[in-house]
Amino acid sequence: MELVESDTTKQLIKAGITTVVNDLGASIFNYALSLKLLQVTGSAMGYGTSLIIGPLIGVLVAPWVGNTVDSYQRKHIALIAESALILTLIVYFFVFELFHTNILISAIVVVCLNNITARFFTISYLSSTPQIVTGDHIQKLNSIESTAATVSSILAPAIAGFLFGIMDFKWMIVLQIVTEIMTLFLTMATHFDSNPVDKTKKKIQNLNIFKSLNKYPTVLFFLIVTMCLNITSTALVIGMPYVVIHTLKYSTTIS
Repeated sequence: MELVESDTTKQLIKAGITTVVNDLGASIFNYALSLKLLQVTGSAMGYGTSLIIGPLIGVLVAPWVGNTVDSYQRKHIALIAESALILTLIVYFFVFELFHTNILISAIVVVCLNNITARFFTISYLSSTPQIVTGDHIQKLNSIESTAATVSSILAPAIAGFLFGIMDFKWMIVLQIVTEIMTLFLTMATHFDSNPVDKTKKKIQNLNIFKSLNKYPTVLFFLIVTMCLNITSTALVIGMPYVVIHTLKYSTTIS
């Protein structure tokens, strides 16, 4: 991809904005949905389920998603996944009141669908870095996307708690629909080079991923440590809002 410096800068800006908007919108919705479950059910289990089920589904479908992303044009997959996510949210907006008495079941369904489509988008978009910018700017784009994701993860809980305390949950659904539509248009506006692949070779590589981990004990060690840290942080994420709302009797705008 031969880009002049100004075009490369535009690509970097669009990719950074896409990451911020997408991650922030999704994280705010997930936290708001969890707070809604905590408010309705009064159960930490219900609150925790919505936060845990998403990453769990993501892990289960990751090999399939990775193989699919490597077998087709990544921009097409990203656009299809984002469109499917928007459609899911629109349907959820209209049926939310109908399933108000069974909110946990409907929440699990929408979280599963959201995470599957979001996983397709995220993997296809992040793996398209060489197709978005030239080799000299790949590290810069990776840094921008990592920073944007980190900032979003820091801001999302606070914003979700504040918005949940001042508006109806249905407007939180609308907020994510808006952010996903913005993500869709930003992705359409971003230039991707085509990514020809050998489908057979990619399938073999995906099948051997777990065997490869055994050859690199250091990587396996850090993977296990990361999983343990994530479990510990999840306990804090689930426990703190429950204590704030049900034990200390504060509102969600404070939590």
